[in-house]
Amino acid sequence: MRIRLLTWVCVAGLTALCRPSASAAVDLTGGWIVTTQSFFVGPITGTWNFYQAGTTLSLTMIFDGPTLFGTSGPFVGVVDSATGAFHFDLPPASVPPGFPPCPDNTIDGTVSPDGTTISGNDITYFFKTTPPLVGCNQGTGAFEGSRCTPGTPGCCAPGAPCCGDLIVEPGEDCDGGTCCSTTCQFDPSGTACATDFNVCTDDVCDGAGTCQHLTNSGPCGTTCQPAICVGGSCTTPGSAAPAGTPCDADANPCTVGDACNGDGTCVPGSSIACPACEHCDPFSSAGCVARPLEPICHFGTKSRLRLVGAADASRRRVRWQWALQHVASDSHQFRDPLTESGYDLCVYDTSGLILRAAVPAGGQCGPKACWQQKAAGFAYRDRTGGSSGVQRISLVAKQSATTESVEGKGPNVDLLASLAGVVAPLRIQLQAHDAQGISCWEQSYDASEIEIAGARLTAHH
Repeated sequence: MRIRLLTWVCVAGLTALCRPSASAAVDLTGGWIVTTQSFFVGPITGTWNFYQAGTTLSLTMIFDGPTLFGTSGPFVGVVDSATGAFHFDLPPASVPPGFPPCPDNTIDGTVSPDGTTISGNDITYFFKTTPPLVGCNQGTGAFEGSRCTPGTPGCCAPGAPCCGDLIVEPGEDCDGGTCCSTTCQFDPSGTACATDFNVCTDDVCDGAGTCQHLTNSGPCGTTCQPAICVGGSCTTPGSAAPAGTPCDADANPCTVGDACNGDGTCVPGSSIACPACEHCDPFSSAGCVARPLEPICHFGTKSRLRLVGAADASRRRVRWQWALQHVASDSHQFRDPLTESGYDLCVYDTSGLILRAAVPAGGQCGPKACWQQKAAGFAYRDRTGGSSGVQRISLVAKQSATTESVEGKGPNVDLLASLAGVVAPLRIQLQAHDAQGISCWEQSYDASEIEIAGARLTAHH
C-alpha cells in the first residue's frame, strides 16, 4: 500500500492514526470514520478499516484529503478483550545523529460499551532541525471515531469484502504489498515499485503483482570517475575527471570547494564559515542557519536585557547583564579573548535572529588594547563601538558567582527601528569561539518577563 503525505506535519499525524480498538463483546472488524486532532493542521479525518482476530488487530487507513490522501497500513496492535482498551507502540521519530531521541510514539484508546464509538489519545512526535520548531514536537493528540453506517463511502461493512484487510477476496487482484494499488488491483506494467538501490536496474511492476528489477545501460559512477551500467553492474569505461573538477564529496552543505583529485576521488573542501550567531546545519539545504546553540550553554540565575531600536540609528542601544550565582568558577571558562577568542551576542525570538553583535579577539582601541585581562576575568572597551556598536564587555568569575555584561549603542547596533514584532520567548546567548571550540552563556525570557513599548524592549529574569 502507498501513502502520499502533503505536509511534514502529517507524518506524525498519520502514524498516530495507525491504531485500533476493541472490547470484550465487540468485534471491531469493519470500517470506522475517525478524526484525530493535529496541533498544526487541525482535525484530520480518515477511514479506519479493522480486522480483529482475538486480541490482535490489524488496521488500514484511507485518507481522501485535503491534508492527507492515499492508503497506509496495515498496522498491528493489541486489545484487552476484558476491557476494550487497546495500545500501540509506534516506531520512534527520526532524529539526526547527535540529538537526543524524542519521547515514545504511542496510542492508547478504548471502545464504547455498545461497540459503536472509539476514542483515545494519539501521542506522536516529529523532529525538526530549523526554527521555529527546532527539536522534538508533538504532532497529534486526541481522536474520536464511530462505526460506518451502510453506504458510507470508503467504509468496509462487517463480513463484506474490504480492500485493506490483507485478505484477497472476490473482485480483488491483491490486498497489500508491492505493485498492488489502493483499490486492490495490480498496478499496470511499467509502474515504478520498490527500489533495490541499484542505479543499474529499473524497478517496475510487471502488471501481475511482481516488482521487476530490469537491467539498463545508463550512466553511473561519480563525477570524478564516470561509468556506464553493463549487465546490472556499474562498469568503469574510461578516464577519471581532471583534478580540480567540482564535485560533492559528502553531500554536506557545511563544506565548500569539494574537488576531484584526478585519480577518481572527490576530496572534501573546507568547512563553511557562517556569520556571527549562525551555525551550519548539515541537514539543512540552507547550510548556515540563524538559531541558538544546542545544548552546550550555561543558564544564569539572574539577568536583565534592554534593547532600544530607533529610526535615528545613533539612538540604538543594547545592554545585557547576566549572573550565575553561588557556583564556584574561574576565568578559564572565558577562553582567551586577548589573542584568539571572539565573542558574539545573539538575541533570538521565535522567528529567528533579531540582534547580532560580533566582537573579535584582540585588537587595538585607541591607545590601548581593546581587551584587558583583569584579576577575575576580562574587560573590553571601545568608545567608538566599531564592532557592532559594542562599547563595553565585562567577564568576571569569582568563587561565589560568574557575572557578565555587554553594552553597546549607536548606528552599528544591528536593531530594527521598532521591536513591536518581537514574539516571545526570547533566547539570548553570549558565544565565545576559537579554533579549540565554543563556550556559551544563555538566558531565556517568556512573555511574562518581557515588556515592549514601540522601539523599547526590556526583559527580566
